[in-house]
Amino acid sequence: MENHYLLRLEHAAKTFVLHGLGGKKIMGFRDINFTVRRGESVGLAGPSGSGKSSIIKSIYRTYLLSHGHIWYDSKYYDGIVDISKIPERAVHLIRTNEIGYISQFLRVIPRVAAVEIVAEPLIRNGVPEVEAKKVSSDLLKRLLLPENLHDAYPSTFSGGEQQKINIAKTIVWRPRLLLLDEPTASLDTHSVSIVMGLLKELKEGGTAMVGIFHDAQIMNDFADTVYNIDRGFYVEQ
Repeated sequence: MENHYLLRLEHAAKTFVLHGLGGKKIMGFRDINFTVRRGESVGLAGPSGSGKSSIIKSIYRTYLLSHGHIWYDSKYYDGIVDISKIPERAVHLIRTNEIGYISQFLRVIPRVAAVEIVAEPLIRNGVPEVEAKKVSSDLLKRLLLPENLHDAYPSTFSGGEQQKINIAKTIVWRPRLLLLDEPTASLDTHSVSIVMGLLKELKEGGTAMVGIFHDAQIMNDFADTVYNIDRGFYVEQ
């Protein structure tokens, strides 16, 4: 792998085995190949069930590949690793320090304030608590979450408000690689515009991204390259 690539999928494939149905096999995706450079954004498009989310989850190592490789140029490990093959402990360290993932859902933590959820990755990486909460509160304000909600528990929030926290806690620490699975689905038009502006700032700072957006206009605004996928296969670039 050439060092100027941050991420490369090489003949990546995933087959799901349905043990409850006698071991029936379902193909998630097959022979996926693409690269992502630093500061580049790649979009995955296609109908529901085409394998897009499974590709994202395999990059994050929620799923293990059945075949192929996911090469990642890790700053933490000072070199290239195959995310699909490294031990779970190494995956955890890379997730914690380098790769962010935003899905459509926030895992709500009971009795933890919104600003504390957002500040946690900054504090974990050595930022003083007062400063981390200030940065987090400013980001939540940019996302139009009222200041009087910053100390409230997200379990009481609307779906859109929870998603703003989900986005904020992932981008606040500026990961090297950001994975996005429909992050704007539950947001109003104005909030979507703000989120896309924040993603642009991250990209300009060098963050690479792989994202799924069903809205064609949002996808076009986001992606340098779009790969269209259907039934687990490339259709076109």
